[in-house]
Amino acid sequence: MTALGSLAGRARAWITRLRAVGLVYFVAAIVSFAESGGGHRFTWWNAFIFSLFCLSNAARGIRGIAVLTSTVVLCGVIGMSALKCSLFQEAMDDMGFPLYVAGTFAVHYLPWIIIVCTTAFGTDSLDNRRRQLGPGAIIVSEHLLG
Repeated sequence: MTALGSLAGRARAWITRLRAVGLVYFVAAIVSFAESGGGHRFTWWNAFIFSLFCLSNAARGIRGIAVLTSTVVLCGVIGMSALKCSLFQEAMDDMGFPLYVAGTFAVHYLPWIIIVCTTAFGTDSLDNRRRQLGPGAIIVSEHLLG
């Protein structure tokens, strides 16, 4: 029972953190859409899709589009950086270096890292661990996790 309790506790903590991250990104995307008069930056559409990924507990139905959009954003940022895009310099001038670095990481890189890690080690691994613990673990964890 100790393994089952530990598994259920880790799963609840993981889901709580994922939902909290999703809520932050959802609000940020909506605020950005409202301030800019529409979603003309793909990065914010990615943030919106990422928020849905998190709020749905990394549901299988949204994983593919979340991986795709976050990878496109990541490659786009790397490519734009290599080409010395003026958009990034303007953003850094407006925000200052520390805020620019933190914001760039949070908006462009962190969603990809979380999506890839969650997809690789998250719910599928959790499902496998529950299967290894037996039918009782599946029933109990389904009850606890909803």
